[in-house]
Amino acid sequence: MSTCSRCGFKPEASFATDSQSAWNIDVLSVIRSGHAPPSAAIPCIPARVAVLEARHQVMQDDLACLEGLIAQKRQEIASTRAEIEQTKSLAAPIRSIPCEILLHIFSLVDVPPFHALDPRQPPCSFGHVCKFWRTLSRSAPSLWSRVVVWSGMAHTIPSFPSTFLNNISYFLIHARLM
Repeated sequence: MSTCSRCGFKPEASFATDSQSAWNIDVLSVIRSGHAPPSAAIPCIPARVAVLEARHQVMQDDLACLEGLIAQKRQEIASTRAEIEQTKSLAAPIRSIPCEILLHIFSLVDVPPFHALDPRQPPCSFGHVCKFWRTLSRSAPSLWSRVVVWSGMAHTIPSFPSTFLNNISYFLIHARLM
């Protein structure tokens, strides 16, 4: 038998059966009978155990190699599945909507003023969909013209980082004052 070119697995040509080897006793029958093994077999037991342990180790090594290949293939499958989904998304109908219409749809979303700076709510949440939506929503001052800021906001919204205030400064400059 040949060795696998990928993992080095080498199936054994054959495992000798009891009738083909010098070991001519049925171990399980002797164990079940409660009798002692034949006296001629006793000196061969350590050698037989060594052969069986070596065979066991070869099989364990082969199994480890195969498990590694299985893990590698599972990773390749997951990666390919992700690439399939990403490629399919390119043909999504939402990608064919012009920016102006998408911005109009964004502007129709009713945003309570106290949620305007919450990253989990619109208009911030539009940017969580994809890079295109993030760029589009951040480049539209009209989406940010209804922002209400009050002194207790940092305590109300636990995830209110200072970096968010830096990001919104551009939009506040372009917002209408009310």
